[in-house]
Amino acid sequence: MQRVLRQCHFETVERLCDRDRQTMQEGIELFFKHRTPDDHILFLFSGYILQDRDGQLYLATPSTGLDPEGAIVKAHTIPVSVLQEAMNASPAKPQVIIIDSYIYPPRHQPTPAERSDTTVSTQFEGAGRAILMATDTNRRAVPPAELDVLTYTRYLIEGIESGAADTDDDGTIAAADAHQYATRKLKIAAPGLKPQLYGSAETAQMPLFQVPVHDPHIRYRKILEAAAANAIDIDGEPVLEGGSVLNDTRYQLGLTPQDAAAIKTQVLRPQRDYWQRLELYQEQAAEIMRSHGTASPTLRTTLKQLQASLGLTDRNVVMLTVAPLLAAQQNQTAQHQQHLAQYQQVLLRAMQRQYPLRDGDRAVLQRLQQTLQLKDDDVQAIEAQITTQARQFLDVSPDAPEAPAGHTRTLIPPPPPPPGRVPAAELSDAQRAVLNLLMNPGGEPPEIPVTPAPTPRPTPAPTFPPSPPREEPRRILQTPDSTPTVMDRFRRSASNYQALIIPAILLAIIIGLLAAVLPTANRPSWLNLDWLKFGQAPVNRLAAQQWNTAGLQKTQQGDNKAAIDNYNKAIEQNPKDATLY
Repeated sequence: MQRVLRQCHFETVERLCDRDRQTMQEGIELFFKHRTPDDHILFLFSGYILQDRDGQLYLATPSTGLDPEGAIVKAHTIPVSVLQEAMNASPAKPQVIIIDSYIYPPRHQPTPAERSDTTVSTQFEGAGRAILMATDTNRRAVPPAELDVLTYTRYLIEGIESGAADTDDDGTIAAADAHQYATRKLKIAAPGLKPQLYGSAETAQMPLFQVPVHDPHIRYRKILEAAAANAIDIDGEPVLEGGSVLNDTRYQLGLTPQDAAAIKTQVLRPQRDYWQRLELYQEQAAEIMRSHGTASPTLRTTLKQLQASLGLTDRNVVMLTVAPLLAAQQNQTAQHQQHLAQYQQVLLRAMQRQYPLRDGDRAVLQRLQQTLQLKDDDVQAIEAQITTQARQFLDVSPDAPEAPAGHTRTLIPPPPPPPGRVPAAELSDAQRAVLNLLMNPGGEPPEIPVTPAPTPRPTPAPTFPPSPPREEPRRILQTPDSTPTVMDRFRRSASNYQALIIPAILLAIIIGLLAAVLPTANRPSWLNLDWLKFGQAPVNRLAAQQWNTAGLQKTQQGDNKAAIDNYNKAIEQNPKDATLY
């Protein structure tokens, strides 16, 4: 600004930058005091303004600070009231005051006076005074270090120096003209900033700067300004349309390509500023969300402060704010689902070991729930889901139904008749009677009552323990569905052959006498009684015991089928003692 003012032939230009409080306050007082009524004063302040609890404003200096409680150390500040007194006492009444500053955010709760949007402007008002402000609100935020915070001042200087602020081509630029130019640029670069013009309209319209109307640089710039209104953005880079026409214009105005490129860069600077602000917001918003957390109650307030410091609107940053929040929510949802899956796996393993769960497993699951940060409703839903699926499985695949009355399922199929044996159904009546007599030698014929077959009842699966001495003879495994043995069939049909018992006894006595009288060598073959065995092999007790022992071994090994085969072979060797096997 100092350079531009000197180029515009301002007589006195004083610059107080980063001076101590006493030097700055003395310079302000002397500057306004040593003016004449014909002078036109332009005062610019760019920096921080501090606001006290009572709403009073203070200009910050390099040594300004706050005490541990967050209150302003006023000894190192310049009260705005001092500036107000200097302006009111100055002989020069046309005064243009430019305020491009940030209100430093106090640590205490702001008062209604601090929240007022017009607090700053009202404390600079005065007769014949025009006040140009970079925004209509007090920007209570610290701007990022990467940002050119004096954007409003920079566009004021640009409009004056380039002559682009002379929109009516009268060769002069007033304070209002420069303000309107900066406003148009900020509408593109920082839509959230709304510059305001207060005070005397007459002072604001007074010409301050002279502009060479026919300068080719100014003419070419105005053409580019009109074209920039229709510029398009490609990946954040503004592009002007009609490049060939612009080249022809540049050639006709006699500008070099370098001069034209420099003017174009300056014209398109607001678009680049806008994208820079968006990038800064995106980067710092992501950092704020990581540090505060997406569910933090102060997150929205912090993001609004960042947005205000960058001069962006809600519409500009809505997608940049929502996208990280949605991504964070998706990450939280995925992590929550992963924790649910981990808990479900541990719960299933515990249920497989024992259900209902033991107290120790319950305690482990409770600690796991706290570690995974799961709610009670979550874990209850998981357990209910597992229990429901188990019940559905039981309904689809129930246990085998109970067998109907009078019937028992056979666990071991009945063995087939041993080879070489004659089934009981094929014996003749005489053979049945003689075999019955042989089963009861030396006594009266037994009276075997005819009884119906017993009602079968369920029998457990047979077991064959080792063969210790037992008082009662063991019998071959029988099931209601198995085929009755030969002896059972003989006993059931004995009553049908009582009429043959006496002749059979006489025949047996005669055969016995002959066998006793005749020596074995002279005994005829018909006395060997082999015809009584009905095709059965001769009795061999030793072989029968061996087969019986083999059957016991197979029983102990769990091979029931082989055991039954061995028992049948023992019966073949010694049918008379079949009940012992």
